Formats: sequence, C-alpha cells, structure tokens
Amino acid sequence: MKRQIFGIVMAAGIAVLIAAPSFAQATDQAILRVPFQFVAGNTVLPAGTYTVRAGESDPAVLWIVSTNGRRVSIVATNFGGRLNARSRPLFQFRKYGDAYLLAQVAMPGESVRQVPLPENVVEQDLVKVARLRYEARFASNG
Repeated sequence: MKRQIFGIVMAAGIAVLIAAPSFAQATDQAILRVPFQFVAGNTVLPAGTYTVRAGESDPAVLWIVSTNGRRVSIVATNFGGRLNARSRPLFQFRKYGDAYLLAQVAMPGESVRQVPLPENVVEQDLVKVARLRYEARFASNG
C-alpha cells in the first residue's frame, strides 16, 4: 500500500514537471502545454497546448480551451487555503493507472484551486479498496 501511494505521489510530481505552464498575454490566464492525454473535470483532453482562465461570472470555474478552439473543458473548482506565491502558474496532475487527472491549478498570487475527481474515479478507488480488503480477508482465512 505504501508503495502504491509513493508511486502515485511520484507520478504526480513528475506530471507537474512535465506539464509546462507559462504566462499568456493576459494576467488572468495561462498557457498549459501537456505532453499526455488528461482528464479535466469530466472531459478527456488530448495532449496539446491549452489556455486556462477563470470564468468571468464565477471565478471558481476554469475554462480550459485548446489553442485551436476545438477542445473545451469547463471545470468547477474548490479554492484551497494556500496562496501561490510563485510568479508562474502551477498545474498538478494525479495519475490513476494510465490516466492523468488535473488535480490542482494555481495562478500566480491566487489560492490553489482543487479540481474534484470525477465520480467514476472515486467509485473505482472504492471498488479497489473493497477488493483489496476482500482479498486480504480471503488470504488470511485460506
């Protein structure tokens, strides 16, 4: 179990380094270059370059738009307590199996935004935990 958690933490750290965020022209948006397919909210987005900006009417909502405008994901976020004191935006991904999920976004000078996991991922995690508990119980009885 510790090995799995360590693997997930390492994958998330590597994903943060691989995804190359940079500033866009406007201060309220950022350019995100992602070399892998990823999930943002409930949308699967291919590898590519995206503009990330806060919604105009609701700052807790993020718009993630491909540079060609063909792919769009609108993601509801939860503001965290920490402040991004860096001069660059921060994007963090979590790896589940072969899938990368956008987990956190922090624009410079703003609070970190948590991106809730899609329900199907949470359900899959619950099934895995239940399966591991069952297998552990079965192994100890047999």
